[in-house]
Amino acid sequence: MIQLAAAAALSWLALAGPGPVPPAQAGVADTAGPLPAALPADRAPGARSAGLRLQAEDRWFAQDKLLHFTASFGGFNLAYGALRTAQLGREPAMIGAAAIAGVAGVWKEWRDRRRGGPFSARDLAWDVIGIAAGVAVAANTR
Repeated sequence: MIQLAAAAALSWLALAGPGPVPPAQAGVADTAGPLPAALPADRAPGARSAGLRLQAEDRWFAQDKLLHFTASFGGFNLAYGALRTAQLGREPAMIGAAAIAGVAGVWKEWRDRRRGGPFSARDLAWDVIGIAAGVAVAANTR
């Protein structure tokens, strides 16, 4: 029951996101004309000339963090079930499943980095939390 409540709270936090943007103040003249279309982060003025690449904010509570948690939790449980089916004992199966889920999380971040995205330690932290939740469930079942 506690796991369900924690998952619901994380889902709500991940999907809540930032609040609405207030409308422009009334009476302020718009003399600049229409705004230009948004530029991709790596094409922002001065980004390439300065050798910088702008990155999106990496928040602790976001939808991708919920995905990392659930993927690691599910991956751990899938691997644990497969290892137990292969007649491994509880402890070796937990260690093996944690290793498999952990390697999958590190591989995902490495792949993101190779494709030009950021390597997120916060994503890895949520992977570890998901694995720990899986270990807690596996340790408390028969």
